[in-house]
Amino acid sequence: MHPRCITCHGEHATRECSINEKIVEPVCINCGVKGHLAACKGFQALPVIKKPSTRQPGKSYAQAAAVKKAQEEKQMKKS
Repeated sequence: MHPRCITCHGEHATRECSINEKIVEPVCINCGVKGHLAACKGFQALPVIKKPSTRQPGKSYAQAAAVKKAQEEKQMKKS
């Protein structure tokens, strides 16, 4: 897969592009729609994958630490 410039759609990296002016009518290289670039945060075709939360609502730090410590001790006994 070759890099594609988001400025001119050429087959080179964007940082190597000779065009330095602001893009008046940006066109996305991924979906072809005018009005946004592929590097735009608002591009919805490639959604951001969110990490699952490790927070446990309703538990204090001491309770969560006790559970983790018990799990570690259980693994140590198996070894």
